[in-house]
Amino acid sequence: MDDSHPNKVRYLRSLGIALQTRFECLGEQADFVVCVTSFRAAAQLKAAYPYQALSASRQWAKASYLNGDLMSALEGYRTALELLPKVVWLGLDTSLRQDWLLGAESEALGCLAATCAIRLGHLEEAVELLDLGRSVFWRQASSLRSDLQKLNEDEPELSEKLERVGRQLDAGNFSDSAFTIGAENIGNDRQRTPKDVVRERRLLVAEWEELVERVRQLPQFKYFLRPIPFCQLRQVSVAGQVVIINASGYGVDALIFGNTGPIEHVSLPHINLEILTNMSSNIVLERPINASATQRRNYTTRFLKPALRTVWNNILVHIFEKIHIPLVDNSVLPQRRIWWYPTGPLTFIPIHAAGLGSRVDASRLVISSYVTTLGSHSQAQNKYQRISQGQNKLLTVSQTATPGQSSLPKTMEEVDEVALVFCSSGWSEQDIVSLRGPDATVNAVSSALNLCSWVHFACHGSQDPKLGMKSAFSLHDGQLELSEIATKKISYGQFAFLSACQAASGLKDLPGEAMHLAAGLQFAGFPSVIATMWGICDNDAPTVADHTYQYLFRNGLQGLDPSEAATALNRAVLRFREDPSIMLDQWAPFIHFGI
Repeated sequence: MDDSHPNKVRYLRSLGIALQTRFECLGEQADFVVCVTSFRAAAQLKAAYPYQALSASRQWAKASYLNGDLMSALEGYRTALELLPKVVWLGLDTSLRQDWLLGAESEALGCLAATCAIRLGHLEEAVELLDLGRSVFWRQASSLRSDLQKLNEDEPELSEKLERVGRQLDAGNFSDSAFTIGAENIGNDRQRTPKDVVRERRLLVAEWEELVERVRQLPQFKYFLRPIPFCQLRQVSVAGQVVIINASGYGVDALIFGNTGPIEHVSLPHINLEILTNMSSNIVLERPINASATQRRNYTTRFLKPALRTVWNNILVHIFEKIHIPLVDNSVLPQRRIWWYPTGPLTFIPIHAAGLGSRVDASRLVISSYVTTLGSHSQAQNKYQRISQGQNKLLTVSQTATPGQSSLPKTMEEVDEVALVFCSSGWSEQDIVSLRGPDATVNAVSSALNLCSWVHFACHGSQDPKLGMKSAFSLHDGQLELSEIATKKISYGQFAFLSACQAASGLKDLPGEAMHLAAGLQFAGFPSVIATMWGICDNDAPTVADHTYQYLFRNGLQGLDPSEAATALNRAVLRFREDPSIMLDQWAPFIHFGI
């Protein structure tokens, strides 16, 4: 059969499965060799449907791994990851792309690939492949917003075309229905059917892909919009170290690196994916809603503390020993900065809170931040370095009585205290936009976001369990959804404090995609974000927020630096915990993302 026939991939896969079964029964090595050859050929067929090719590459990788051929397995997983953008095609709407990501098990592919690379000693490649399998959705969206300055200098006409098409695609990238084609078609919108919208988007995607390939033909742009190499990814750790904890079905490992020197590998044989999945599920699913103090205490005792002890004993102790962090209680505040890069079920476990329940835990030893991917963190750093320091405007949003929701009486006090800290440090009152109660409408908050460099939300938040882009802040007249936030390109954004429940929860079945409000604000233009992993108490948020801002403004307005937000949160939480009545589940949900 000719290679151009789209059904050839099915026949090759069927042959591979048959030979694999015979090899497992009879043990003939020749059957294994032809089995892998068949899967490889199916995965590499140019005429194959992307999802079938991806399935073949996964079968190729798994068969090779189970029979000890790590090089072949790594090649198979690498092929699968390279096929992901074609499976989760930019021409599909948001919900379809999310469904395809779920079906493709995108993050699992990256984790399995990383494990194979680690076993072979290819640590840099392990980092690159892991990053390639995560946040596929955000990475695609980011490609539409590329900085084309250098291309514009060399090829202005090509740059203008790419920018125009990217802008048009970006306009409808986060919506399942609406899609803007361009000003020339505005008058015809009423005649356009959903099928027209889909067809127009797919034509634009085809044009976009053709333009990108044209750019890559230019001598200076061979790697245009390609995955970022490790030598660039590692620069995100200039002020500390990145700690990747890779959990796959093949094992759990940690990779530690700074902006120079070799990657350090820590094998973690006493923990596995199944244990982590069970602990993570308990933390997420057993958490009581609107719970009494007794219910919260029972939850913490039965599920949260045991999980964090397990993470401490089987993961963090070994990591801290590797990087020479003493595991002892001392009165010195932590100075070392760690960017945690958890994978899979670890995404839902507050690693920064892991400990034995005594005076020694991670928050007392290191300053913790989290990254969704190294690529997105690199973009946040680059963006912050380009920010003009003269554009300072604060937006505060509060809702004491959101229609249809429980009351949050402390939110008014919270934003008043925030504004007071800003003003007492020399921030002009004219540069503070305060939207509260009935004034905090979806349109008003959305419009104000475009003009502000610092933002503080004190309201209800929610994580949609099925459609990540439906996650939202609850405002006076409705929901400010992640899909709308992500469409923004905020030029002067510096810092966002999301004092709202579940602002950094994410989807249980797609943890690596980071479809939550914190990631959306970071993508929109805020390189430093504080958010919450689960529901928080109305009484706690004002205290943590006040301590955080007091630290940030300790050197006055001129010393204000959003890259100190992680340290500020660490100090704020440690002060908060000085109250002996504060329980673990009250301080553990507060986390920092970004610079």
